[in-house]
Amino acid sequence: MVAWDPDDQTLTFKMRFSDGQKPEVEWLSRACVEDMESDAVLPLFRGPGPEVDAARALNVNITSALTGTRLCELHADGTWRVFQLKDAIEASVGVHVLDQRLIAGVCELQETEILCEKLASEIHMGSVSVSLMQMESAKGDCPSCRRVDMEHGEDFVSDKRGVWWEKYRMCPYCNHRQRLVPSL
Repeated sequence: MVAWDPDDQTLTFKMRFSDGQKPEVEWLSRACVEDMESDAVLPLFRGPGPEVDAARALNVNITSALTGTRLCELHADGTWRVFQLKDAIEASVGVHVLDQRLIAGVCELQETEILCEKLASEIHMGSVSVSLMQMESAKGDCPSCRRVDMEHGEDFVSDKRGVWWEKYRMCPYCNHRQRLVPSL
């Protein structure tokens, strides 16, 4: 389960499927989802990287910029940059980081801005609301992260079978590597 809206009976739960089929993420009604634990509470996403320092902890409520619907609540560190918050949103809601536009008040947040500095006027009792606008954008060709285009490279390889050149494509962001098979 990625997210839930207890007030909406028709689209209550957002589920992520791991079977490799389409769709990967889908909203389902309460009647379609079996509750395995009746007292279950969705855990807060803790975000990438180290534990959040309690002195700098910030609860970030993410809402849809178009509908105002609450999408998730993230427990973030005030020293995070916006791109780290976007990573956390992608993990929680499923919207690719390149498709996210985050808005606080009337300003769009930029990738390298620090949350506590940019959102200082918006923070109330350790919480802040940020609106998410989803916009389709161009993606890289890496099949793993889809963030950047893969780069070509080649290595000189030797082992007990002999010596040869091996060509490959590698993603500079996530280090995903694909060996290129020579054509005959």
